[in-house]
Parts: sequence; C-alpha cells; structure tokens
Amino acid sequence: MKKTKRILALIGALFFIALYGFTLIVAIFDFPYKVAILQTCIYSSLFIALFIAAFTGILNLLKKLNGSDSSDNSKTN
Repeated sequence: MKKTKRILALIGALFFIALYGFTLIVAIFDFPYKVAILQTCIYSSLFIALFIAAFTGILNLLKKLNGSDSSDNSKTN
C-alpha cells in the first residue's frame, strides 16, 4: 500500500511540475489566448489540490467508520 501511495504521489508531483512549467512557458511566450490559458492552469491546480485533499479526508473517514485503521491493528496490549 505504501508503494502505491508513493507512486501516486510521484505522478501527482510530476503533473504539477508539468502544469507549472506549461504555465511558465505560456507566460514567457506570446500565445493568442494567454490570459485564458493562465487562468485555466491556476484553476486546475487549485481544483486538483482541493480534490486530492477532499478525497484523502473521505478515505480516512471511511477507514475510521469501518474500523479498519491500520494503526489500531498494529497495537498490542
């Protein structure tokens, strides 16, 4: 599970690096729809970050409700 999370985190980081690199290229060079492209990049980065945070929160909540929290299973009394 940790390996999957690391791979997904790496993919997400690479996506954000590509998105910000594209935004930088659009800002430097003269594109016909520069303002619209920059707004789209900003909104998409905000939306994706909020989506990831909400999805993570919902998954953590579902784990707690189902009682399958891995930290509880590893404890011994």
